[in-house]
Amino acid sequence: MINVAKILRVSKSVLDFKFSGDVLKILDNGYNFYIASCETFKLVKAQNISSKFEQPHTYSKAFTLNNNSLFLIPLLGTQNGFVLAFNEELQKVTTISKHKKDIEVATFSHDGKMLATGGADGVLVISDTKTFNTIISFLPRADYISAITFSNNNNYIVYSSFDKTTIVFDLFLNRKLAQFL
Repeated sequence: MINVAKILRVSKSVLDFKFSGDVLKILDNGYNFYIASCETFKLVKAQNISSKFEQPHTYSKAFTLNNNSLFLIPLLGTQNGFVLAFNEELQKVTTISKHKKDIEVATFSHDGKMLATGGADGVLVISDTKTFNTIISFLPRADYISAITFSNNNNYIVYSSFDKTTIVFDLFLNRKLAQFL
């Protein structure tokens, strides 16, 4: 039997979390953002980001945090997402509007310098996180992008679409290395 030392209560299903220094940052599907102390495992910050947008699916993969202070909140039904930063207070950095349909999945690179978003339009877009300009936009797949991951050194990206295709792409050589069907 495992003894649970602390219990953190959040409002909705947790969609993403990241350790950042001595805190754990948490996003849930009620558009709530939390910060918990890693020493005490108590919530030190809880903030609702928005209550006017449609609540995402409990298993949404479109919400993402990076290890620094940025996170992406997709706005369902709008094809857009907000990039927010949290230092001492929450602030909007930019709006991501690079897809023709909703953002389905998103992730930051391990070093936090790139943001990859995959849409229901079948397009994968990688943006620089300083300017949020597009680094590369891939040709659309037949179905929505369902999964994205960066390699540990951020040199490669692997993405899948619901048409059962997975692609390994070298970001520095700008070429496809493999495709699985």
